[in-house]
Order: sequence, then structure tokens, then C-alpha cells
Amino acid sequence: MEASQRDRRCGGRPRREGDGPPGEGDGLRRQGVDPLPPYTVRVSARARRVRLVMSPAEGLVVVVPRGFALPRIPQVVAEHAAWIRRARRRLEQQARRAGALPDTALDADDGLPRWLLLRALGEAWAVGVDAARGRPAATDGLADARSVPAGLTLAGQVWIPAPLVRRGPVGWAPFLRRWLAGRARAGLLPWLERLARERGFRLAGSSVGCPKTRWGSCSAAGHVRLSLKLLFLPPELVEHVLIHELCHTVHLHHGPAFWRLVHRHDPRAAEHRRRLRGAWSYVPGWLRPARSIGPSAADRGMGRPLP
Repeated sequence: MEASQRDRRCGGRPRREGDGPPGEGDGLRRQGVDPLPPYTVRVSARARRVRLVMSPAEGLVVVVPRGFALPRIPQVVAEHAAWIRRARRRLEQQARRAGALPDTALDADDGLPRWLLLRALGEAWAVGVDAARGRPAATDGLADARSVPAGLTLAGQVWIPAPLVRRGPVGWAPFLRRWLAGRARAGLLPWLERLARERGFRLAGSSVGCPKTRWGSCSAAGHVRLSLKLLFLPPELVEHVLIHELCHTVHLHHGPAFWRLVHRHDPRAAEHRRRLRGAWSYVPGWLRPARSIGPSAADRGMGRPLP
């Protein structure tokens, strides 16, 4: 969300609305219809109309302009139930493409991932919750190598302290980002340094970060910074990104000379660039920038622009 947008808060927490009266969800399930998820209402100083946004980390968010009649929001949600269900299914499909297993589809309550599939390193890490120091709260299936996708090896388990999990994504997501940064420093940086030695590039230094959209960057001094999100990509795409950034140590632009150098070191660069455009599907939803899933029906049908 944009920095100027603020949550409408009740008691210091985002305002949450249910998906109907008690028992409605059970009734819908019996009829074969998915009940609508809970949602957050966000009042935006910049919004000119009502907008529905679905993201893996936040779930359904209803963005409304200042002065909008909040009692109307349940009506808005109900009128766009079909779009909400389609968006939710699309998120689940993206989660599966990103490596979620059939029994670990998007969790509408907390979004906590059950696995970290680090394709770049050929590793699969199970994620669990620590109820107390050294004592896991749940272990069912976590160490079952039969659940690991082909091409990956069960590397171990990542235990998240229960208090962080209870706080939701604001608690467990930073914990996992720190853990992933450690794996990236151990796995991606030596890879980058080896390529630099083998290909004759002068690498001034390297580090790991978590930028919103960039896979990597190179400074004028020749320092390369890699995104930890590269861990989730197939090895051939990761190596293309590493070569791309190393070529920037020679040409700090995207001119013809730069691309000739890239193609010299990666003959399949054109193919890899095309695949890289869709590579976000490999990255877990909670690490992707929050955005609408397709055009929101609310943008077209609800909320006139304010005068």
C-alpha cells in the first residue's frame, strides 16, 4: 500500500469485518460455495473511490476514501463476492506455482508458509512453530522427505517462535526474512564470487538485501547487492541475474555493449530474460509486493470520485 494510506484502527489494531452472520460460512460450505474471507478496512487519504485488494500477507483489504460511510462496506464486499473468490483462487494458484504443496495451500487466517522451497540451492526447508524453547508445537509431516518436490532435497526445519506466529505476518515474516538472508549470504554470495573469478570480473564486494522488485543491483564502485528472493528461482535464472550484475561492473548501463557482454557470458540470455519476467510466480506470496490480483470490480462499479 502507499505510504499515505492509514488503517482505520480499533483498539490499536486494523478494523476487521467478518464475512457474514454466525453460521453463514458453514452453510455456504454445505452448499459447495466458499465463504468470503474476513477483511481489513483501510481509510486512504489519496483514494478517490472504493477499491478491493487481495494480497497473500494481508488477505482481503477494502480501501475506502475519507468520509466514506463505513456501514456500506459489507454491501460492497457482498456485491463483489464473485471477484473476491476468483482473486482468492488466483492467489492459491500462484502459491502452488511458487512451490506450495497440495496440502499447504494459502492459509486465509495467517498465511504462514509450511515450506521454503529454495530452488536456487536445491533445498526444501519445512517450517514449524516452536511452542517453547526447543519444543515444537507441531511436527506432523515436517520431516517427511516424500513431501518434497522433485529436484529438491529436504535440508532441515525452520522453527518460528510461537509468539511471533500469534502476531501474524508482522511477527513471523521478518523472522523468515532474516533467516533467508542468512541462507542467501551462505549460498548466493560464494556463487557470485566464483563466477566473478571464473569469468574475469572485478567484484568490489557483495551483500544481500530484500528490495521490493529488484533481483539485484550494482554500484558504480562495483559492489553487487543481491535479493534474497533469488533463492526461490531455478538455478539457471539465478545465474543469469548474477551474470547480469557482474556485467554492470564493466558497463553501468543497458546499452548495446552491455548486452553483448551479457550474451557472451550467457548464450541463452534472451530465453532467460523472457522467463525472468514471470519469475515472481516462484516467490512466495508473503514476499511479493502487495497488489491487486487483476482489475478490481470495485474500481469500476463502486464509489464515485469525490468532488
